[in-house]
Amino acid sequence: MIIAHIFPIDFPWIHFGTCLASTRRQDIPTDLTYRFFLDLHDYGDITMGQSIQRLFSILNSPHNASQAQAAKASWRDIGWKRVGMQRLAITLLSLTLICISLSPDTLWAKTITATNCSRASVETAVNSTTHGDTVLVPAGTCAWKTNLNITMGITLQGAGIGQTVILDQTPKDGSVPGSSVLAFAVDSPNRFRLTGFTFQEDTNDVSIFTKCMIVLSGTSHAFRVDHNAFTTTGDASYRGGRIRIYGYLWGVIDHNYFRQNFEVGVFTEHSGWNGGSYGDGSWADALYLGTEKAIYIEDNVFTELANPYSVGAIDGLGGYRLVFRYNTLYNNTIVAHGTESGGRQRSARSFEIYSNTFRITAGAKNLSEAFEIRGGTGVIFNNKFYREDNPSNGGYNSLANLKIFRNDKYYQPWGKCDGTSSFDQNVTGTFGYRCVDQPGAGTSSDLAGVAMPPAAWVGNILDPIYQWNNAFGSNTSPTLSTQGAYVATQLVESRDYFNNTPKPGYVPFTYPHPLVADSTNSQPAPPARLTIK
Repeated sequence: MIIAHIFPIDFPWIHFGTCLASTRRQDIPTDLTYRFFLDLHDYGDITMGQSIQRLFSILNSPHNASQAQAAKASWRDIGWKRVGMQRLAITLLSLTLICISLSPDTLWAKTITATNCSRASVETAVNSTTHGDTVLVPAGTCAWKTNLNITMGITLQGAGIGQTVILDQTPKDGSVPGSSVLAFAVDSPNRFRLTGFTFQEDTNDVSIFTKCMIVLSGTSHAFRVDHNAFTTTGDASYRGGRIRIYGYLWGVIDHNYFRQNFEVGVFTEHSGWNGGSYGDGSWADALYLGTEKAIYIEDNVFTELANPYSVGAIDGLGGYRLVFRYNTLYNNTIVAHGTESGGRQRSARSFEIYSNTFRITAGAKNLSEAFEIRGGTGVIFNNKFYREDNPSNGGYNSLANLKIFRNDKYYQPWGKCDGTSSFDQNVTGTFGYRCVDQPGAGTSSDLAGVAMPPAAWVGNILDPIYQWNNAFGSNTSPTLSTQGAYVATQLVESRDYFNNTPKPGYVPFTYPHPLVADSTNSQPAPPARLTIK
């Protein structure tokens, strides 16, 4: 027949039937997907638009055999006139391309509405989901006293900021994810999303800074956390963070409002990168700047109330890979920890910090630095720093401080970077340079996630930090600062870092992030009538 001259003989009936069968739910009979196309052949070749319309009458039908069969049978009742097999081939090709482009989650996703915003109601709704579904949580204010852990790749959607309010009353014992109010642990290829909530802290975290309200883990490479508010009472006795990420996640956190009181906004580790531990997998892998292989934090507002102190809008270690762009920060900083902070954990791996606005509010004190960089490499460019009551002032004592804490203190297991630790490179006359994962260090050998790695140089390559085109008040050519013992030989300009020099070959990733489905990229409204006490 004519179609055989256009496609392989089995293309229209076998390949597309298999494609649709692979995306169906288990309650749709296998033979239905094949008979669907046989009926199309027998009862008339129709236009592409009509084919798609009738296909979706089956795809969107209730998921039981009798109703799906009824939808299929409706083809016979249409009575379309027969036309040539070439048009049928074109139609089937179009349908096949649609089938290929849609995932099983997209084709069969359902929406479930929780009875109310209580933890029990939301858990009931979540327990009835499969990958790709959406759980809607109605408006209301509900206290959650125990953790809800979600392992399905779903969307959890509240009614909006200030509408669906979750009071975090989960006991804070420092465990992960148990002491978080909500946790997602989702593996690739599934995706998940959290949107439309206010999360209000209501219980102390005994493990300050790092455990957080929300915990995200797993290996999903397509998650989104957007249009939420993470707030504090302003009471200094509360000491929890907002979001903690670990594992091997890629995704985007966008259009959220973070209100902190000496608490971290987003704490990130890529400890499980490529299946490793401690961040070893991340450090053994290539850099990937300008790609989707990172946590993207964009178009958020971070407000710190504890001026003149800040623990960081962003913080982390364990091989973290972060892109921080198009955010607004009030009295806040960014931190990349090194090998001094987490025992066996590795330093932060990479950072891309650009097109952000750092503001010190009127009457508040300058902060010591906008960025505290204790390890890793990356780029810092196109950022603006200023005081609201004196725009010519950068608002911070330095743009960024590069620090090596191990050069004057011993930290287990890495030791002291003063020429005495076998984990460091220990170039003659440099007091230990190059220190493990220090600022300006790049890809290392693979330490394989063992608890105690062999006592040998970890092999970091030289991979300098670059900063350029940052407006530091009226200063359009600010420079990076260094701090610590021995830094004269361990952190050298034009070797370990470059000032006012674009990184050769660097191209930023697409903005907005492809996972940001909302076509509008407006930020949440800045906080009104903010006072610092």
